[in-house]
Amino acid sequence: MKRRSLGFKLIVGGISAVLIPIVVVGVFSIMKASSSLDNLAKEQAANIAKDISNMAGLVLQEEMKLASNLAVGESAINAATSSRRGGAEGAADEIEMSDRSLTAVMKKFGHDYEVIFVADSNGSIISDGVGGSYKGVSIADRDYFVNAKRGDINLGSVIESKITGKPVLPIGAPIFSASGEFVGMLATIIKTEFLTEKMTGIKIGSTGYPFIVNREGIVIAHPNKDFILSLDVKKLQGMEMISKRMLARETGVESYVFKGTPKIAAFTPIELTGWGVAVTQDTAEFMASVYAIRNLILIVGALFLGITIVTVLFFSRSITRPITSAVAMLNEAADQVATASSQVSSASQSLA
Repeated sequence: MKRRSLGFKLIVGGISAVLIPIVVVGVFSIMKASSSLDNLAKEQAANIAKDISNMAGLVLQEEMKLASNLAVGESAINAATSSRRGGAEGAADEIEMSDRSLTAVMKKFGHDYEVIFVADSNGSIISDGVGGSYKGVSIADRDYFVNAKRGDINLGSVIESKITGKPVLPIGAPIFSASGEFVGMLATIIKTEFLTEKMTGIKIGSTGYPFIVNREGIVIAHPNKDFILSLDVKKLQGMEMISKRMLARETGVESYVFKGTPKIAAFTPIELTGWGVAVTQDTAEFMASVYAIRNLILIVGALFLGITIVTVLFFSRSITRPITSAVAMLNEAADQVATASSQVSSASQSLA
């Protein structure tokens, strides 16, 4: 086996004595920092999702209160009651009064609404706040009318408007006569832009955003309007697990792939509606702080390793040089002694 020099042994030993602790501490630090930052980022995303869910619940509750208050207004009750007794023609005066009342409401709150209207007990619109353009349209098959007919103030499904074709969220409130008979329904038809502005206008970093799905997994609020009512998360490859958990009304954090891009999303249900809200972000951006800490630790570790190597080299040389010089001098002295001994031996043989 080839014998190693003293300098080599000092260099290898010194570097090993520093390298091993640096590697151990570095790996532990990266793992610990990565885990902590990952958990913190997920917790923040989950909190944002819960905040949006709570905000959505409060906003929708206020919208339901507005519809309920309008449904007990005198003009709405008179129009629906008179229409129930004598048809729309026999309730012309009451319907005209209701039109004026709804028009005034639309002027005050209309930015967020497509229309506010009154329908008779058969589901035919008899009064609206937009100049009568919705009159005569039947909404008897809509879920919000069916539920209102049962006496429930309710949120309907996000659907395409029969007039504009745009996605809308209807809220239906039953109208009762003075005797307690169901005579019609007042509905506020909210534009989905209202949902998008209120609930998904939040940006998380440069790639993060919230979105909302209904009980069937259809996207009903999203920064990309093209996805509304056209994207079914259940059918998207890579979103099988997160869609399953969202439709089960779970709360959590899940990784998934959307159109080839790895993402991480925190999600939670909106209790009032059964919808699910998710806050999503590209994995690369989500983990950016983790990667930054990892890279910093690696750079600092490499820097200290370089300093250590240079220090050990100088230290080993400061030790080995005197020793090498001393050995060289001893070898030179030994050679001189050997030479002298040889000369003495030769002289002794000549004398003999």
